[in-house]
Amino acid sequence: LATYNISCAITSNFEFCENDNDITVSAIPGYNANTCKWYVSPSSSTCLATATSFTPSNITTDTVFYVSSYNGTNESFERKPVHIHLIPTSTTLISADVCKGETYNEYNFEINTADSTPATYTYYQHLTNQLQCDSTVILTLAIHPHVTTYLTDEICIGNTYTLYNFEINTVDSTIGTYTYYQYSNTSFGCDSTIILSLTIHPTKTTTLI
Repeated sequence: LATYNISCAITSNFEFCENDNDITVSAIPGYNANTCKWYVSPSSSTCLATATSFTPSNITTDTVFYVSSYNGTNESFERKPVHIHLIPTSTTLISADVCKGETYNEYNFEINTADSTPATYTYYQHLTNQLQCDSTVILTLAIHPHVTTYLTDEICIGNTYTLYNFEINTVDSTIGTYTYYQYSNTSFGCDSTIILSLTIHPTKTTTLI
């Protein structure tokens, strides 16, 4: 029996994590009432629960329930909506490259690679928001080496050595073995060093009599 002597329930909206297994909502009975009745719609005749709090089952998406005030005999005419909003958990996949010895410090990671063997590693960062909903960052981090290449070669004095981006003019050089360095970067921005051991030989002079 509906009556206007009972005021409608006082309600609020609720937020939960989408994987929360303990979803409970509540309302405050209105004037002349001491409890509440819960429904799936404003016009449903099936009462789901009679209590100031309600724990629905199998909530997998945003949902609205409707609640009225009740005093054991009479019920308020109006049913107020109670909105349940589910905040999704999130997983973020990230790939990055660093050179050995560098520190990766994005997305709240702090990974020092000084003692790491160059390879690809997976790191996890578990975060929570103000509702303690899970958020996971999965980082695939490739650690690349600095490259040093050792070369040995020979040339006759007076010639110019132009391999491996070197430009070594030996016209004014003394016969002997010298070490030269070529510095560049790999495709990942890591140091690449070529160390060339170059032996300069004399030209052979033949005197004809």
